[in-house]
Amino acid sequence: MEAGFETTEDSLLLEFAVEFDEAASGGTLTLGVDGRERYTAVGPSDGDGAPGAFVLLWDVEPGDHTLTIALTGATEGAATLSALRIVQVNDIVRNETAEQTDALTVMAIVFVVVLVIGLLVGAVLIARALLRRRRRR
Repeated sequence: MEAGFETTEDSLLLEFAVEFDEAASGGTLTLGVDGRERYTAVGPSDGDGAPGAFVLLWDVEPGDHTLTIALTGATEGAATLSALRIVQVNDIVRNETAEQTDALTVMAIVFVVVLVIGLLVGAVLIARALLRRRRRR
């Protein structure tokens, strides 16, 4: 089954409730957003569900999307998905762009190299000072 939904800049989660009946024992419910699997639940043998489930949306670009729902290994209708709602949070900080990530990685590597060189130079200066003291005695 497929359904469309729209997200905005502030969309963080898609919350929902999942309930399985006894016929869902061993069945697998899978939810995907835009063809990418985002949530999986296995039907319990006692028929209890997992209300309060969610799918993260913070990495999805704002706009129209497709929610795909598939139930395998159980009879049709053995699982119920309800109470769907999109949770909004103001001013979400999204992932960095590839260029920003590259720049951060380069800065981290440069910092580590400078730190290692500084520690080596410091160790050499301390060893040199200790050797000079020892020679003076």
